[in-house]
Amino acid sequence: MDEEEISHEFGMKSPNSQAYIESFFSSLKREFVEKNEFLNLNDLSNEFNVYLGFYNKLRPHGSLNYNSPIDFSQIHSNYEEVLVKP
Repeated sequence: MDEEEISHEFGMKSPNSQAYIESFFSSLKREFVEKNEFLNLNDLSNEFNVYLGFYNKLRPHGSLNYNSPIDFSQIHSNYEEVLVKP
């Protein structure tokens, strides 16, 4: 990573700071990597793009009340964010 001048950054430390990305990689491994074989990098790239479409458009997510991310976004796009002071 040093040769390519790539840095790895972490968000604020909290118990859930990495929960969503950990969940994504767990799903990716279980639903995509372990169930497929790829002929070459081009095949992998094409199939990965198909999986991402499925993951974001069709796959229900428990953390989104069992909606897909696209559906959840559309459902909540009509709501304004309300900030409440304690």
